[in-house]
Amino acid sequence: MNILKFMPIDKAMHLLGGGAIAGAFMPLGIIITLGIVIGAAIGKEIVIDKFTGGRPDITDVLVTILGGVIVVGLYQLMTVISKALF
Repeated sequence: MNILKFMPIDKAMHLLGGGAIAGAFMPLGIIITLGIVIGAAIGKEIVIDKFTGGRPDITDVLVTILGGVIVVGLYQLMTVISKALF
């Protein structure tokens, strides 16, 4: 089931994967989290795709990173709003 109808399922999975990785590592800080997301995105394309017969794709890397950036941005927005309200 493609929950993001405006993009192919492969790209949607990369977007959600990057967001999930960022959400898991956000307590470590923004820089570390984005570093982990970037490392995971590049590592997946190089290691998994290259050595399992897949085709590495720079677009997959960028969409994975975008998912992480979105989650980090939303986390920061919620932090600012919560500090303003409480």
